[in-house]
Amino acid sequence: MKDGLNINIDEISKEEKYNLFEKVVNDSLDECINEDINIVIDMYDFLPEDINRLKNKDKIEVYFLAYPNCSKEEIKYNVVHYSKPTDWIVQVNDKYLDLCIQRFFERNQLLVNECKKYNYPLIDTKSDKEREIVLNKLLLKIID
Repeated sequence: MKDGLNINIDEISKEEKYNLFEKVVNDSLDECINEDINIVIDMYDFLPEDINRLKNKDKIEVYFLAYPNCSKEEIKYNVVHYSKPTDWIVQVNDKYLDLCIQRFFERNQLLVNECKKYNYPLIDTKSDKEREIVLNKLLLKIID
């Protein structure tokens, strides 16, 4: 965000973040319609309540990916194991990584509750071979 759009996401208000999110979704939806393609938007910062506010929510498919049944240790393993060497998360020190894992754990619990509340699918991405199966099934659903 900072390099590409000159926006420091940590310095803008919650409403400005939402407006940016809505613009990204609407621009992507327009592109999908004009180009007859599917687009996947990968965003961590937005929750089912944010999706529910979108004016075009009935025109998009939404899937939340999480580890709803994993312990903090399992989440840490998954985050490190599936990250590329250039991903920011593998470049942080152990103390900061543990803080991130705590946030991810809390976020998973929040997603479980919010997905139920707003009726959005929550995909348990699991680990190892199960993860590949789950993600490949989702991919086929998206591109179908």
